[in-house]
Order: sequence, then C-alpha cells, then structure tokens
Amino acid sequence: MTRKTTARLEVAQELAKDKARASRTTNAPKTTSDSLSPGTRIRKSKAPQASPAKTPHATTRKPTPNPAKAAKPTQASKSNPGAKDSSTLQSRLISTLQQKQGATLEQLMQLSGWQAHSVRGFISGVLRKKLGLLVERQSSENGVLYRIAAPLAALANEGGVQ
Repeated sequence: MTRKTTARLEVAQELAKDKARASRTTNAPKTTSDSLSPGTRIRKSKAPQASPAKTPHATTRKPTPNPAKAAKPTQASKSNPGAKDSSTLQSRLISTLQQKQGATLEQLMQLSGWQAHSVRGFISGVLRKKLGLLVERQSSENGVLYRIAAPLAALANEGGVQ
C-alpha cells in the first residue's frame, strides 16, 4: 500500500471509533428488540395536532353574479357580430396608427397608459407578428413616429416582403 491509502485508512478508522464513542455516551436510553418482550412494538410518539377550523360555506358557496358588472354589448357588436369593438384599447391604438400622419411614441403612451417599452412590444409583437401589419417607423423633430402602412400579406403578394 502507498502512504496515501494507509493515511486514508487510519483517518477512516479514527472516525469510526469516534462515532462509536459518541453513540455510547448519549443519554438517551436505547431500546433494542432483545430487551423487549415478544409482541411489543416500538412506536414513535406524535405531537397532538390541532384540527383545522371548519368553515362550511367557504368552499361550497358560489359567488353571485353582479348584474352591474356584466358587460353590455355595444351598438357595433349588436349590428355586426363579426366586427371589432371600437372601444378596445387595441382597436383604438390601431385606428390611431392608421391615420396618415401616424402617432408618436408619447401619444401612444398617453392613449394606452403604458410605458414606452410596452408600446414598442405591442407594435412588434401584436401588430407585426400576430396581426401581420407593416408598421413604419420614422424619426422626426417631434420624436419617433409610427404608422401602419399595409398588411404584410398584401406586400408579400406584390413581392415586397419575403
């Protein structure tokens, strides 16, 4: 054997002796199966547990509908169920961007109540990727202008976008 393995064995033997000494010197009495009479079981004591408070209606009661909070259909949805509702935030942003002059980032932030990064994310994620609209961006003295030019599908048919 090498010196390293011999040293490791000696350390391991010392640790085993220390564990044996520690287990012999504990104050807790050990119960072994030899000291018990046949048929005796060793059980661990459990601390008494408090029963949970019972509330019979908390889990069984259903909330009652509030007629004041129920959404009322608008005139546009009554006449044409497939038409977009002009009162949604998305439709208001799209109609603002479809104007010939477009809208600045600050105008879109005021209209939506969002921060700048949220407006830019809406333009990139919803308008361009989900709805397939082409959004033009121009820098001007008033700030950055955004405008919806045309749907991407229309440009793809003309060969403008691959």
